[in-house]
Amino acid sequence: MDENMNIAYKLGEKIRLIRKSKNLSQEHVAFSAEISSTFLGQVERGNKKPTIETLVKISKALDVEIIDLFTFDAPQTIIDEKEQNKSVVAINTLLKSMDEESIEEILKVIKAMINFKNIKADKNKV
Repeated sequence: MDENMNIAYKLGEKIRLIRKSKNLSQEHVAFSAEISSTFLGQVERGNKKPTIETLVKISKALDVEIIDLFTFDAPQTIIDEKEQNKSVVAINTLLKSMDEESIEEILKVIKAMINFKNIKADKNKV
């Protein structure tokens, strides 16, 4: 894969990641960006290279800065902090200062707690 195709693929992948993290359909984003959903799908697959003007429209439709579309370093979930619960923001802030191993352990605890809560809720239904 040549460098231009690699960038087109990464850009499309990033657009898809942001769109899905915001639970938006291709149709919704395409409509908001005033482009066809077919074209957006081609961009997300890296088959089409959008113009700067189109990227500006897509970034506005996704409610992100255009630079966010070109941040390929690490997979990220883009979450609008205005929509987040204050507790989630506080947890996220605490986790940022921890090493990966500790975060994995905390994740296990959270999953166990959620599993326990779901089992408890299922017992109450019976």
